[in-house]
Amino acid sequence: MAPVEPSFLNSNAGPLAQLYTQIAVAGTLLAFICGNISNAHLNVPPAQHTRSQHTLHRRGIIIFATLALLGLVLSAYFAVARRVLSYRQWAEQGGENVPGTLWTGWYTKTADGKLIPNEEVVWQLGRWMQDTNIWVEGDSLALTSAKAWWWTQQQFAASLAWSAYVGIEARRRHMPTFTIMSFIVLSSLVGLNVAQNLFYIALLLTPDTAPSDKSTSDPLWAPIGGVQAVYSVLPSLLLAFTPHLPSALTLLTFQRWILPLLRANISIIVPKALKHRFNSTGAARRSYTPLFSILAVFALVMHIQQTFLAFGENTPRHRRSHFRFIWGHQEADQSYGSLERAGLAAGKVLDVLHTHPAISAAAWDVLLSAFSFCIYAAVRGIDPSGMLKYSLAPWLKLHDHAEEHETSSATKMDEPSKSKRGRKPSSSASNALTSSAKAVADAKVVHNVVESEDAATAGEAAALGWGLFVLGGLGVLSAAVCGADG
Repeated sequence: MAPVEPSFLNSNAGPLAQLYTQIAVAGTLLAFICGNISNAHLNVPPAQHTRSQHTLHRRGIIIFATLALLGLVLSAYFAVARRVLSYRQWAEQGGENVPGTLWTGWYTKTADGKLIPNEEVVWQLGRWMQDTNIWVEGDSLALTSAKAWWWTQQQFAASLAWSAYVGIEARRRHMPTFTIMSFIVLSSLVGLNVAQNLFYIALLLTPDTAPSDKSTSDPLWAPIGGVQAVYSVLPSLLLAFTPHLPSALTLLTFQRWILPLLRANISIIVPKALKHRFNSTGAARRSYTPLFSILAVFALVMHIQQTFLAFGENTPRHRRSHFRFIWGHQEADQSYGSLERAGLAAGKVLDVLHTHPAISAAAWDVLLSAFSFCIYAAVRGIDPSGMLKYSLAPWLKLHDHAEEHETSSATKMDEPSKSKRGRKPSSSASNALTSSAKAVADAKVVHNVVESEDAATAGEAAALGWGLFVLGGLGVLSAAVCGADG
């Protein structure tokens, strides 16, 4: 076998090909998903072509598309920034010159301070790629810092609930398996927020239809409760102990690329002997609710533990000495109060948003995903009581608010007719017009009352979602929204 030429290993073609391949794969997934969304929009059934449904879908699509675009821009920026930073660090450690055309000016300096024209300095991407693994570098940063893992564990905990939700809801709407896998791979490659918002658009445009056969892949089949419990406990424990295990980097790679695909295809992976066939898709959907409750409990415990670790690592001491290096004497000690120390610790945890691009990408993805979950809860009109039940208060009993709205609406619509029964019929045309106008006005009042109640519920769901995110992290919010939307 002929030896490999050193010039080939040092070539910039390999690293650039990897970057272009990643861009091509992400672009292909986006094009495929957008094509499916377009087809779903063209095939919307007549029942969803009403004016109110059209307005609701249009507003939701605009909001989710904007959030997806924002997440895509941030992901692209951090993907380039982390590679540039990694190369500059590698070059500084190895004593290599870095072309400064875009980043540091028109000229660079050698070790002895001489100026070298920029055209004589070349990129050493091949050597950099041989010495550096960009994914391992980012995961190492996430695992070695408590404040970085505070953000990263939220992202992975939310992915556990969301990937299962994608599999459940997509199969209820008979989406192909490749489409489901496209959403999951896109969330791992680009970001959870991007895939999340595109999936919400697909849900708005794809109706929930009844299955046409009795195969084990239809939405009437669901794993039994014991399988779902194991399927929730094991990934949560794996995520909780990942930073403390010797093979943490390998486990983190598994949880990013493989585990979400397994969770989204649980109905296919589990054998038929461990499944149960329900009479309706609603009953099958409700059988998954313990899965989200278990995920919420583990996510809450992990978030509380990591919050103590992150704040404890970044909280300053009660007293701190200051020195004047110019005059060479020590100033008086400065004392910090409890609130001031907590504020300084919170500021250091939030500094991750603009420090290293690899960790900043995860932090911004967490924030945008939390906002997207809140907006989705408002658009879908998710019951706030259900969100509490599947997150922090599993003992709550849910009520059927849809039946209450129908009953109240019917009662309010019947009140004018009851008042008319005791009246004597009038032969005057003006009285007939007046009574019909009153009936129309009463109907408008009832419609406005229902709309105001729906708007209030949407606002409560969004506010509750943000509160769950602040108190319990993105994992709790994801389990609450995904569990209550059924």
